[in-house]
Formats: sequence, C-alpha cells, structure tokens
Amino acid sequence: MRSFGNFIQYVSGLDSQEAFRRLQAFGKNQLEEEDEASLTGESIPSGKDSSTIFPATTAPYDLINMGFAGTSIVRGMGKAIAVHTGRKTYFQGRGLQSLWFLTDHL
Repeated sequence: MRSFGNFIQYVSGLDSQEAFRRLQAFGKNQLEEEDEASLTGESIPSGKDSSTIFPATTAPYDLINMGFAGTSIVRGMGKAIAVHTGRKTYFQGRGLQSLWFLTDHL
C-alpha cells in the first residue's frame, strides 16, 4: 500500500488500494475509465478526466478526476498522486461507518 503523497503510475488492470488524484493521462486518445461497481453498483465503467478540477464541496461520486480504493482501471494510463489510504479512503470509511451503526443499534 502506498502512503499519502506517493506518486502512482496507473494502467489498465490496476486494482486500486488507495484513493488518488489523476494528474496526467498518457496515450493517443487519453480515454480513461474505471470500474466503480464496488462503490456505486453500476455495471458500466465510469469515464474519467485528469484535466478537470472540482471544488472541495463536490460529492465523491462526481469527481471524475479521482480514482477510488476498491475499484479497477478499465482503460487508460497515466500519473497520479495518492490522496487517501487505509481507513481514510471513501470505500473503507463507508464500511467502518456501517459497522459503527450496527454496533450502536444492536
């Protein structure tokens, strides 16, 4: 697992263990897609764009410039930086919230 601030080279087939901010796409068409079914339940990969910047208040599922822990790169390659790891990722954080809810209400 990488640490916050580590640079990442991402390629098709990568299973992400951390959340990362896409910095630059490589290749001719620079198309990027990520399978986010583990987060959203959608069966079609989500299009990604490393050149887009969003305000801090944007919902996580609208951030097309981010890669999330627990997802897979379907198409594209590029450079990114790790922004959340371990329990601080959206994927693992949501799981912990569910466990806390269950233990408080059982």
